[in-house]
This record gives sequence, C-alpha cells and structure tokens, in this order.
Amino acid sequence: MKKIILVSFLSLVSLLFVPLIANASLDTNLYYGLQKNSDVKQLQEFLIDKGFLTGDTTGNFFSLTLKAVKAYQKSIKVSQSGYVGTLTRTAINNELAANLSASNQEATNETGATPPTLTPPATTNDVVATLQAQIALLLQQVQAMQAQQATSQQIAQNAQQIVQNTQQIVQNTTPVVSPVDIYPPKVKLPNFGTVSGTIYISRGMDVAQDYGIMPIGNPREGKLGEAAPLDKVELYIDGNLAPVDYNPYVWMRTASDPGKFELKTGLLSNGKHTLTFKAYDAAGNIGEDSEEIEVNN
Repeated sequence: MKKIILVSFLSLVSLLFVPLIANASLDTNLYYGLQKNSDVKQLQEFLIDKGFLTGDTTGNFFSLTLKAVKAYQKSIKVSQSGYVGTLTRTAINNELAANLSASNQEATNETGATPPTLTPPATTNDVVATLQAQIALLLQQVQAMQAQQATSQQIAQNAQQIVQNTQQIVQNTTPVVSPVDIYPPKVKLPNFGTVSGTIYISRGMDVAQDYGIMPIGNPREGKLGEAAPLDKVELYIDGNLAPVDYNPYVWMRTASDPGKFELKTGLLSNGKHTLTFKAYDAAGNIGEDSEEIEVNN
C-alpha cells in the first residue's frame, strides 16, 4: 500500500513539473532599428535555436539580428531583405507550431500526461480588435437610445395633436344656446282696399335693423327673453306661396331698402285676392297676418 501511495505521489509531482508551453507566434512585422521589443526577443530566441544567431536575446534589432534574419530567409528561399514580413513570419510561426507539437508529444511520452497549453498573451492586434468590438457595441447602444428618444418625441407630438383635435371637436360640436323666446313675431298688414299698379310694404319703424328681411313686425318688449332674430318672411296670394325675387316678379325687395318690398298687382287678375304674410324667427316661432285686396287695373 505504501508503495502504491509513493508511486501516485511521484506521478503527481511529475505533472507539476511539466513545462507550460505557450503557443508562441510572431504577430507583427519586425525590422531593423527596433529596441527592447518583446517580439524581437522572441525572434532572436528562434534564430538562436535554429543556429543562425549566437549570443543573448536583447530585444534589439541591430546588425547581428539583421544578418541572422537574412540567413534564415535564404534557407527558406524568400527575399533576403532582413525585413520580417508576412512570408517570413508565416514560416517562423509554422516552425514554432511544429516545435510546440513535438515538445508536447515528448512531454506526453515522458510523463504520460498531456501538458496544459497556455493562452498566449494578448497582442496589440488583439487589444485593438477588442476595443473596436466594444466601440461598435457602444455605437449600437447610442443608436438604440437615439431611436427610443425619437419615438418618445413622436409619441408626445401625437398626444399633443390628439389634444388639439379633441379641443377642436368639442368647440365645433358645442351647441349654441339661443335666447329663450316663446313669442311669435308680430305681423300686421295695412288695409290696402282697392289697389292698382305697384304697392309697397315696409317694415315698421319699431323693428330692429338686424332682424333681416322681415318687412313688418316689432320686438316683444317686456316679455321673457329677447326676441330672436327673424329668419325669413313668406307671402301667400290666395293661399299659394309666391316666390320672392323670382321671375315673374310678383313681389321683390327694393334695391334701395332691403326691408321694403314691392308687389306688382299687374301680374294678378282683377278682383279680390287674399294676401297672407308669414314671419319666422330663429327660435322657430311663426307670426302671420292676412288682408284682402281688390285689384283694379
């Protein structure tokens, strides 16, 4: 039992000492003159491992590193410019990945366990990409807030328009309360007797001027409420309505006085006729009077 426990403990200890190998790679272009650069230092480690460079890793890209880069580029048959661009970085990264895979396999064979792979540190490109994603998200949020604000403003404008429309409807549908008037207009025709030619009918002097076309009548003084304005007046001849201001002009308003009417008896047959005037006010009351005339033309 003690032997089994000892073996298990040694296995656990061996796992603790498995090298943590990160998936190293060059993510930026490198060139002569760089100083204290971590990627240059990683490049130098690669060149030393491949035998193209001797000495220590400094992170400085000067003549020795430049010469080693050109030697490596010659070995992979790319332009010997000394500039570590896309082609050179791709070749280096491929070799680093192959070395990592082989190292992991050796560690697995040695210890019987797969070594954990460390996540490489974020590069400048990774940081920029993350910031760009965050900025895009913030822009989306700002656009959403602007759209929400525009919607709120539109709702407020619609509500204000509804209030205005409602007020207009109430104003248009509010009934106009007419003065209380239960008394009909007073209409009194004179006693014409025998007539010929044209006779005139005028409204009485006691009728308000704003009572429209009512030729004869007067307001009801001392009664309940004011007299409602007169709406129209009608003339009946022998019980038949005679159109006013209509050809043939049996009767019509005179041009000089809208409250004065003329009746052309020449358009009537000789003999007796009954004239009836009816006056209507705005309250719906009706006043009328009749007189008999005798036409002798």
